[in-house]
Amino acid sequence: MRCAFLHLLWTALVLALGSVGHAQIEITGMVMYKGKPLQDGYLYCDTTEAYTDSLGRFAITVDSLGSDLYVGLFGYESMVYTVSRSGHHVIDLPRRYGRRSRRMMVCGFCFTGDVRVTMGDGSCRAIDEVGPGDLVMALGGEVSTAVNVLRVDSAMHEDLIKLELVDGRGVICTADHPLPVVGKGLCAVRPSIAQQRMGVRPLLTGDRCLVLKDGGLEEVVVREVVPVPGARMTYNLTTEQGTYFANGILVSDERAVQRFARNGIVP
Repeated sequence: MRCAFLHLLWTALVLALGSVGHAQIEITGMVMYKGKPLQDGYLYCDTTEAYTDSLGRFAITVDSLGSDLYVGLFGYESMVYTVSRSGHHVIDLPRRYGRRSRRMMVCGFCFTGDVRVTMGDGSCRAIDEVGPGDLVMALGGEVSTAVNVLRVDSAMHEDLIKLELVDGRGVICTADHPLPVVGKGLCAVRPSIAQQRMGVRPLLTGDRCLVLKDGGLEEVVVREVVPVPGARMTYNLTTEQGTYFANGILVSDERAVQRFARNGIVP
């Protein structure tokens, strides 16, 4: 009997321990800046996002203890806060946080050179082989249309991620590259640079991107975001319409971001 009881106890313990890493944790708290509550601030991690109310209060669910929260205000750099416990948290932003980021470089968001761009005739070409004057497919209303490439920028970047969709498509790009997301507008995995322009929201697993299929658009869910180590040469197109398709996924260029900043409409 005692052996049987110990066996059951051990089994229950193993099951409990095995589920710890998968249980999500809800935390609440307040974000402070210079001794005052931060109103309309944002918090996000890989899978969830939240905003502070007029008293700086928030509630958000994280995957596990040790998760990193990005905390800040649109138009400013975000601060990383590591969740070390459950319960109530008071997050105090450093005083230097009040300065706007100056990281507004040309070609701030880009793709690696092997990403395939859908051309105007339906063929695909590596982005590092596309030039000004080429015709590429872009979003025109609810369907794709051919538009001119106005400019091609390139830069070396280290802050790269691989965005993977549930249908197997994926792209390697800078973490701040904006993509149109169904129901949310323009989003990026870590949008601190893009936020300088207008307030691009965090792109989360479970969001729905738009992909090119049979000349039309189809919604496909984001499955995973994976960091890519090392520095690589990256490229970005500027098109007449502000969008193009990278590995079949609808993406935005700087013109689209500026247009969205002015009127809140994704092209």
